[in-house]
Amino acid sequence: DGLLLSGLPKVRVLRNEQRQGLIRSRVRGADASQGETIFFLDSHCEVNQGWAIPLLHTLRQKPKSVMCPVIDVIDQDTLDYRAAGTVLKGGFDWGLHFRWVPLTEEEKVMRTDPTATYRSPAVAGGLFLISRSWWEELGKYDDGLDIWGAENLEMSFKAWQCGGSVEVAPCSRVGHVFRKKHPYTFPDGNANTYLKNSRRVAEVWLDEFIHFFYETRPSALQIPYGDIGDRKELRSRLKCRGFGWYQKTIYPELATPSRHELAYGQLRQRNLCLQGPDSPPPDQKQQQSQEGEQQVEVTTCVAERVTQEWSLSQDGAVAHGNLCLSVLSPRDARVHVLPCHAGPKQRWIRQGRRLQHGASGLCLDSASDYGALVQPCRNNLLSQQWDFSVELQALTTL
Repeated sequence: DGLLLSGLPKVRVLRNEQRQGLIRSRVRGADASQGETIFFLDSHCEVNQGWAIPLLHTLRQKPKSVMCPVIDVIDQDTLDYRAAGTVLKGGFDWGLHFRWVPLTEEEKVMRTDPTATYRSPAVAGGLFLISRSWWEELGKYDDGLDIWGAENLEMSFKAWQCGGSVEVAPCSRVGHVFRKKHPYTFPDGNANTYLKNSRRVAEVWLDEFIHFFYETRPSALQIPYGDIGDRKELRSRLKCRGFGWYQKTIYPELATPSRHELAYGQLRQRNLCLQGPDSPPPDQKQQQSQEGEQQVEVTTCVAERVTQEWSLSQDGAVAHGNLCLSVLSPRDARVHVLPCHAGPKQRWIRQGRRLQHGASGLCLDSASDYGALVQPCRNNLLSQQWDFSVELQALTTL
């Protein structure tokens, strides 16, 4: 129950009188600490030798930075330790789901010193270093956020938009157990809690871009998010920049959807949805597996499941993050996801509610026990009728 840890030097154990969740508990722990810097660290982590020095070195040079180590992967079942690559940064989509994204080619070219820190649009949340003065100036965590979820994006937006930065120190490495599910319950349910937190953050920080959040997660409109007056006052007092500046300057990869040319959200047939691969933890083995083909499944729709989110772009790409729906050969009916490259094997044509593969002329079909396939197009065939949950273009009728 943690009491044994109190025997360690410099360790104090604080116990809440009632459950507060990760977010408010971290605030309490930070308030009770006494150092000039605060390092937040999940319990399921293991630090490496010399892990703190690169973080502290940069923090001294840049007092308003939020410093992150490279997060290595500890296997949940075997506790095997796998080194992560240093070409990933924290990002997110318009639904405010955190995800790992690769550095852009321009960023890779600019990294002439592999030991130098590089900027990240978002912090993963589980572990980061921040000066006490900057933590307090930024208003700590929003105490209106419940249990767990979206606090990392709130911190990221505040840090960047209010005059600081989020950076990764590649010479600092900390192992983290990436768990398959939460080992604890949420009083209001995992999905509702995360949705409430996400809406609260979006209402404070996304400005005129907030309609993209609601179009991606329309169920958020039904979730109360509480009073955000103090958060808006904090933003005004700190003279923080707008989200447009952040999107253009810090995270230009977060493409602004065209309201006339895109559809996105779940790609569904009644209660069935097209499902892509999980977003992997940032270890090299799983990163490399992203470069190989992975077949797409058709499974029961689940609200707020990131693996069921797709977008249709004006050039015909059906994308799941940085992976695109692909047909490798007309002789191979299976549908895979591969890194997007804008080639003909990844171009799809919207024909009413059908999705026709441009190169093969075949249509996306769910009538198989082996995942999504392409089959000869047939009018009114239910297994070839697909709907996006968010439509931003008028559909032609066949």
